Amino acid sequence: MVTFDLNTDVVTSINPGMYGSAIEFPYEQAEDTPENYKMWDDIVVEQAIPYIEEAVQKTDSRIKVKNFKINHPRFYNFVSDCIDFDVELPQSLLVELFERYKNDQSFLSYLKDNYSSRSGFISTMADTPQKFAEQCEDAKWKSLSQILSYNAEDEFDDRQREFEDDVLDGSYWWEKLDCYEDEE
Repeated sequence: MVTFDLNTDVVTSINPGMYGSAIEFPYEQAEDTPENYKMWDDIVVEQAIPYIEEAVQKTDSRIKVKNFKINHPRFYNFVSDCIDFDVELPQSLLVELFERYKNDQSFLSYLKDNYSSRSGFISTMADTPQKFAEQCEDAKWKSLSQILSYNAEDEFDDRQREFEDDVLDGSYWWEKLDCYEDEE
């Protein structure tokens, strides 16, 4: 078995970004305390797990996903909140995936469209068949994350909406957080 540390920034399964988003901490309903922030992070991660697992396992059900943890960047200049996780798969499956996708024209077009450098964006990921083949040898985690993202991409918008709805389901988190009482 091989294990890779990945996150929702490199595997586009969901976007758990909280700063100024729909799933930002519920200031209107909950007290602004470190304990509540920690609980909110736990709620977001708990709700994200099935969506991340579903997205990753679209590539192959033998890929296991575990060790989920939210990561808040110190500065939001270049990255956003993400959820770190490990993927574990048999070495033989990794080799099989790399061989299969090295010649998949739809996937190779996806790489060109999504990972090519352009004005304002410098890519560190493979965007050509040759670079992908080299990356499969030198930076396996990058190649695997591109394959996982490719397979998860088609349902991203629906998955994201469902994830946000699950996080924002007040009946779920209202009891966990120290919330304000309704004033009548």
